[in-house]
Amino acid sequence: MVYLPRSRNGSILITTRSKSAARKLVNKKNIIAIGPMSEADALELFAKKLGGNDGDDATELATALEFMPLGIIQAAAYISQRAPRYSVRDYLQGFRRSERKRTSLLNHEGGYEGEQLRRDWEAKNSILITWQISFDYLQKIRPSAANLLSLMSFFDRQGIPETLLRNRSEHDISVNSDTSYNDDDEDKASQSSGCDGFEDDILVLRNYSFISVNTDGISFDMHGLVQLATRD
Repeated sequence: MVYLPRSRNGSILITTRSKSAARKLVNKKNIIAIGPMSEADALELFAKKLGGNDGDDATELATALEFMPLGIIQAAAYISQRAPRYSVRDYLQGFRRSERKRTSLLNHEGGYEGEQLRRDWEAKNSILITWQISFDYLQKIRPSAANLLSLMSFFDRQGIPETLLRNRSEHDISVNSDTSYNDDDEDKASQSSGCDGFEDDILVLRNYSFISVNTDGISFDMHGLVQLATRD
């Protein structure tokens, strides 16, 4: 049971990655979609967290992290903790070395961000752990969507074709026709013959911001760090 007090004074700000949760909490007109961070904003965030601007190195690293705020904050904390014997250039070189090294860097817990008293002591700093929580929940409420996301993580992250994914999804539904999805946090859906299970899976993945639909409507994109986290 959730109680949201109503008053003419003040406001309640709720953040969530679940679009369906947002629709249940507020009217559609009160939902503010937060898009990807711009390069300028990402560099400003990086400079604030690092206590200075490392020029081209910071720009390259922010670009490699695809301007994801949590990734930038975690990288800045990792670098600052090891300065002056470690730099943005060192982190960037390690990040580019291999997928195993990227996973190691992004799975790191610690740094000054996690030591501030104003932060929730249970909050996780690792970007991979943060996405793992969402993925574990997805596996619980919609296993077929989790399987679809796992498959998508092995494609190029841009322009993933619907045709290849739909063939896989239809095969899984024919084998697991008794699987159903019924959860309080999402709109009720069924994988019965009367409902397109593939579209339900796509809807859930979009609602949790795991994927986005391209303008052509028949292909999908994943954020690079989300793809890395899913493979991990």
